[in-house]
Amino acid sequence: MPKFEETQRICSNFRIILFILFVVFLTLTIFLNVDFIVGTIMCLVFLIIFYILKLNLTVYDDRIEYKLFPFHKSNRVIMLNSIVKIDTIRPSKLGIFGFKIKNTPSGTFYYFGGNTIMRIRTIDGKVLLIGTRKIEKMEHALK
Repeated sequence: MPKFEETQRICSNFRIILFILFVVFLTLTIFLNVDFIVGTIMCLVFLIIFYILKLNLTVYDDRIEYKLFPFHKSNRVIMLNSIVKIDTIRPSKLGIFGFKIKNTPSGTFYYFGGNTIMRIRTIDGKVLLIGTRKIEKMEHALK
């Protein structure tokens, strides 16, 4: 049974900005006589992805599971006994605002807003950074 669950989506302000950019792009393609269909399809695909993009995070007694829909087909699992250290970071200290998804050889970063980022270091040297809006509940579940 889960001790903590959170579903994160891109904030609505960012979605509105994306929609406005889409309308501006469509207007420019019409006036500049650029290939309208290809540009429209590409914009629609990105717009749809940003609207359905969500991060599901679940903490159990023995593991942490997360899934970035629609990119992960199944849950990614981190066993609690493979975690070396968990600490918190403020996004403003990293210069991050809005949202960010980044995958590097040393670790992965998922941030969809919120006021805190959980940094999880594993035995194999990987680092997972996950933004959360419910830091108190998540810390309580990880104790």
